[in-house]
Amino acid sequence: DATGMLRVFPYFSLVVIFGGFYVLQLFTSVMIITLGHCTTWMDAQEAQALERKARGLPPVASPFDLHDDKVGNFVNWVATGIGQCVCEARTQVGYRLEQNEDGAHVRRSVLPPPLLSATRCLQRFLEHDWFQRVVLGVICLNTVTMAADHHGATEEFRRVVSWLELGFTSAFIAEFTLKHV
Repeated sequence: DATGMLRVFPYFSLVVIFGGFYVLQLFTSVMIITLGHCTTWMDAQEAQALERKARGLPPVASPFDLHDDKVGNFVNWVATGIGQCVCEARTQVGYRLEQNEDGAHVRRSVLPPPLLSATRCLQRFLEHDWFQRVVLGVICLNTVTMAADHHGATEEFRRVVSWLELGFTSAFIAEFTLKHV
């Protein structure tokens, strides 16, 4: 901003526009080369399988068989385990098992009923659509405020931006605190 738009625009256009095209072109060429190598390898593997079939030999197992993906199976197993632990933790936190008169185990809340009711009310409030929209609006306003800060701003403008930043930070801390209580 201090040097003017005419001096900044050429740099901006060269770096952002041509740089973006360059990175996109580089990514595309790497993908094309990789897929070309995979296609060549798969064609050779298919020709070998056809030759073995013509000779009456059993097919050779491929090292890249999609049905025998050990890494993918391991990642899915870990993700499933973590998901189950998180679900169990969400359902078990704040509860204890007690036996009723029949001897059956019953889950009872650790919290007293008024506090449990207030906690559930707060949870419904935080999960409501309009609350999420308000938080999204605060995020957008914070982005606009950060983008509005510029070189050569008046002292009053800087003071207003400083107070807005304090307000946005307070709102984000309040949201975080409410969601993690």
